[in-house]
Amino acid sequence: VSTAGEAANGTYVTFFAPDPNLVDTMAPFNERYAAEFSAEFGAFGGAAGYTAFIALNAIETCAGAGDISRACVVDALAKTDLATTPLGLPVRFGPGNQIEGGSFSLFQIEDGGFTLLSGDEPSAMMAEKLEYDGTIKIGFLGPLTGGAAFIGQEQLGFAQVTVDLFNEETGLNVEIRAEDDEINPDVGKVVAERVAADADVLVVIGPAGSQVCESTQPVFEAAGLAHLTPSCTRTTLTDPGTPTFFRPIPTDDDQSKTIAAHMLDTLGVTTAFMVEDQSSYAVGLVDQLEEILADAGVAVDRASVTQEETDFSSIATSAIAAGADVVFFAGQIEGQLGTLAVQLREQGYRGIYYLPDGGFSLGWVSTAGEAANGTYVTFFAPDPNLVPTMTPYNVRYADAYSEDFGAFGGAAGYTTYIALEAIRSCVKAGDVTRACIVDTLTSIDLATTPLGLPVKFGPGNQIESGSFSLFQIEDGGFKLLSGN
Repeated sequence: VSTAGEAANGTYVTFFAPDPNLVDTMAPFNERYAAEFSAEFGAFGGAAGYTAFIALNAIETCAGAGDISRACVVDALAKTDLATTPLGLPVRFGPGNQIEGGSFSLFQIEDGGFTLLSGDEPSAMMAEKLEYDGTIKIGFLGPLTGGAAFIGQEQLGFAQVTVDLFNEETGLNVEIRAEDDEINPDVGKVVAERVAADADVLVVIGPAGSQVCESTQPVFEAAGLAHLTPSCTRTTLTDPGTPTFFRPIPTDDDQSKTIAAHMLDTLGVTTAFMVEDQSSYAVGLVDQLEEILADAGVAVDRASVTQEETDFSSIATSAIAAGADVVFFAGQIEGQLGTLAVQLREQGYRGIYYLPDGGFSLGWVSTAGEAANGTYVTFFAPDPNLVPTMTPYNVRYADAYSEDFGAFGGAAGYTTYIALEAIRSCVKAGDVTRACIVDTLTSIDLATTPLGLPVKFGPGNQIESGSFSLFQIEDGGFKLLSGN
């Protein structure tokens, strides 16, 4: 093109993969290439990086299996099933080891560069500039202070990073209006009313805790304001739900079944001591899990605490006296999770410490130290540290906030991404209203997202897919055992 100059303009060119310059999740790869080789590159490089990524994924699988051999890599490649890659393409091989899916894109050369005409529409859409005269507000509700502040602060940071990247891509001016609900249902209702009264707020991310989701659902429904929770898992929230509440994550019905199956089939638990903090989230989850375990013949003891308690030595004593194989604590307050772990260890408990999604926090793990090791933790979304297409979001968050973050942030970025896609659709349709956002979310159908998850809502505006993952704490970090 450079050699031909003006004679190249207008030429049509097809290609078998997206132009990496148009794919936001290729940004870290593009930047590294530009710094080491050349600032000018085309689609062949992106396709090579994508292919190398697939090969490295197979090598990683074999390394995890302890079988570093050519035969293992061939077998792993044959079984490869990736929902997405940094180039934004899924990977699954069919007959003849030919990729399933895929298409050619059409480009035309303009002013010495390649303009996408058709194909690879998601990538093209991400680069499309939009026009809207004014500021669009997104509300945010979460615990920004108190014992669960680690959840809200991480969620808000990832929501802001996702908005920043969206604004850079589209040219729009989306702002976040953040409110601290203290993970308290009464406080949550008050701040929800305040957010709902702001006519410029078109959609809300949050709340974070199921008890706050319950108290705010009627407020947002009355205001016709869509709200998407990044972490409320109580099953009844979408059964039947409300027209404006959307949950892009699985429920505690899924979580209780995941935990019970692991406790029964893998750990061989026969006695369990369960602790809940009197929140609707904890009570609902423990109720469901206790029923499944009891039906399987497990002897279950149960205790209730408040979110204000700071000493759990009596709980540890009771769990040891009950001879519990596992202590399960459905808590949300970071300090409490660590305190119980330490006091169990101090009193000589040698059984299993088990936490649901509220336990995915590096803070309590750091505080508990050795007492945290071996703890099992379930979570409703992938750890963003393990998802390559989250790299631009992770890097931006690490630069702006902290290099230490867990899965709550990734789930919040994913939820915000969904809300922004609805905003994109409404801006393009010239209907920037709350009603358009609700309608768009109701019918949204995304093949994938930066977190590698598809999005389509079913009855009660509950996500149609999704599952819980199982982690175990090793050396101060979360090791993925199964799922996602």
